[in-house]
Amino acid sequence: DSQEGKGKNPTSMGANGSTQALPDDGRWYKLEQFAEMIQNRDEVRMADAVAKADADPGKYHFHGFTPVGIASMHSQGTWVIEKFGNEDRVNFGSSNSLKELADQLSLMVDDEILDDRGFTPISLAVMFGPKESVLTLIEKGAKIDFMTETSLFTLSALANYRGDEAIIKILKDEEAPHYVCRQCDAKNCVIS
Repeated sequence: DSQEGKGKNPTSMGANGSTQALPDDGRWYKLEQFAEMIQNRDEVRMADAVAKADADPGKYHFHGFTPVGIASMHSQGTWVIEKFGNEDRVNFGSSNSLKELADQLSLMVDDEILDDRGFTPISLAVMFGPKESVLTLIEKGAKIDFMTETSLFTLSALANYRGDEAIIKILKDEEAPHYVCRQCDAKNCVIS
């Protein structure tokens, strides 16, 4: 039996050819490292991050947001959703507010939104990500009837706040056949 590699952290080869050690079980990636993993399409370390977040989302996260949630905000994060997105991961709502994450990423967001909770990957993609991530999240089973914990913000409200016409259209097209009237619980009600 070869002892080579035993007792060492596994390594990962990024798309740019760099080799980096995976963190030990007790450590977690820094947000900057995670962004590099996305940019370099580092599937090995991303698989490690996703597995750890699945096993213990209370410990392995970024200010309460999972790897799929963070990737949904990144301009190059769609591949992460394609590779690792499933119905549970794309619908995981954070119990944390956006405040700490927004501060670290210098995101400009209204205080009402920052203080709310329950944001899922699709809500993060609608606010900050590319339209490709929004479409991929929907394909992977993201619920479009999202509402924040305070019920102040729906996906459409967040899209309108952002003002991205392509994302507003995607949501309008997706919501039309699924819309349920809050007045009478009937699909596509004309009253509302």
